[in-house]
Amino acid sequence: MSSTSLLDELENELLMSNDEGGKSKSNADMSDSSRGRRNLDEVDISLDEKYTPESEQSEGLKLILSHACTRFGDKMWAFVIPLILIDIFSKTLTPTALLGFFTTLVNVLFSTTIGYWIDRTDRLFVVFMGTVFQAISIAGLSVTLLFFFVALPSEHSESNVFFSFWSSLLFFFLILLSCINALAATVMNISVEKDWVPVCISNQGYLATVNSRMRQVDLVSEVVGPLLTGILLSVLGNIPGFMTVATINFISFFPQFFLLYNVYKGNKDLAYPKCEPRGDSLALNAEIEDPLNIENPSSAVASFDQLDTARVGFFWNEWNPIANLIKGWREYSQQQVMFASLAFAALWVTLLSPHDPVLTSFLRSDQYSDFWLGVFRATGAVVGILGAFAFPYVNRLYGLQLSCLAFIYIEGVFVVLAAFVFQISVMASNEVVHVMTRTLFLTFVVLSRPGLYGFEVGQIQILQNGIPEDKRGIVNSVETSLCNLAMLLVYVLSAVIYNPHWFPALTWISASFVIIACILYTRWYSTALSSRAMF
Repeated sequence: MSSTSLLDELENELLMSNDEGGKSKSNADMSDSSRGRRNLDEVDISLDEKYTPESEQSEGLKLILSHACTRFGDKMWAFVIPLILIDIFSKTLTPTALLGFFTTLVNVLFSTTIGYWIDRTDRLFVVFMGTVFQAISIAGLSVTLLFFFVALPSEHSESNVFFSFWSSLLFFFLILLSCINALAATVMNISVEKDWVPVCISNQGYLATVNSRMRQVDLVSEVVGPLLTGILLSVLGNIPGFMTVATINFISFFPQFFLLYNVYKGNKDLAYPKCEPRGDSLALNAEIEDPLNIENPSSAVASFDQLDTARVGFFWNEWNPIANLIKGWREYSQQQVMFASLAFAALWVTLLSPHDPVLTSFLRSDQYSDFWLGVFRATGAVVGILGAFAFPYVNRLYGLQLSCLAFIYIEGVFVVLAAFVFQISVMASNEVVHVMTRTLFLTFVVLSRPGLYGFEVGQIQILQNGIPEDKRGIVNSVETSLCNLAMLLVYVLSAVIYNPHWFPALTWISASFVIIACILYTRWYSTALSSRAMF
């Protein structure tokens, strides 16, 4: 099948979301409510209307394709890095652990600073810088790891990454570049998924479809990316295979930015300052024709001079991570979507997931083969796609808030059942009962995936609708910090409760946080119904 036919097929699938309805966008009359919080009645009406502007359909397709361009490369890269590190440092897990710890910690500390910058910076400049720094960091990481392969004696590096000054320096650069890559990825995730998408798409039904397609791309790439990486490493060998993955990842940033540039050029709303009302402007319309001033290089970055005047204090106030953490949390606590966001963050404090490394390690110690672990992980991703795929249709029937409530309770029920049957398997003395309950445990973990990914699609739309446009960066960055903090908590709990015989305690802790997430979202849902407001 040709690439043209594939694109046509994807576009035709997206055009079917016309049935999900929505109201068209008016550039001449954009009220504050259409730029931030929406009234519940207006959203319900929009779901019944059967009209999506062609411009929104085209922009939605480009946003999905730009997301797909880099997502496969990202998943391949995330899979290959631990394999390469364990190949270089075959007798120690320290490099892998340190890399994961610092890339998570840097997001906890600096996400709010990034969000603050996103809110006060031209949108195209944000994605340009995010793309550039991702590409530079990937190139730098590839060269650094290549040096580890060819320039350092393997007999020393196998067990100690800090065996010499040069190895320590290289590992420092490895950590630094990984942190830069993690922050640049956060820039792209927040700016495109949480800001560009709701600005470009006003039709609520089509917005749910685009969010759903992006999650489906994530899940498909989670299966295909590692599989393709494994094939490349097996066929080409470690070094050629690694460099091939790095090249694919690096090249993918170019079509991603090209597609986003075309969306920006075709949508005037993206160029309006986030803190000011939109309106017709001859000067702005002129800038839209060439937003990066490619045809007039002498005036390049002219549109970027609208940044916050406090740029002078680069390391003093606006770029102080501690000050931004305090400012971000204060802003986050004032948002009416806070409890919906906290519910999503609480779901990260769980290891009952097919791709969780702690659960994978436990199952490996419990004599599960690599084949069955691979089947378990792939099945979880495939079944999870069902939740992301089903959400737009459930949303059309029952509305956004109720659909999210149903999906998060689906996850909650199956996670609690998983913890319950795992406890039975631990207490079972009969081998047949033990095997049956352990199989049932894995089944319930897999069946919880549609609830998680369906809720994620809806929760993203709640935040897209409910956060004022000029606060999307800072508020979403706080949520990113919370999710990374939850990941750190899981690592700490796993380090403290390290004995495999204590694993049931981790399953109940995981189930408890999922229950907390259900309670938090239920509280937000009841508030949303009583106020009759769509946030």
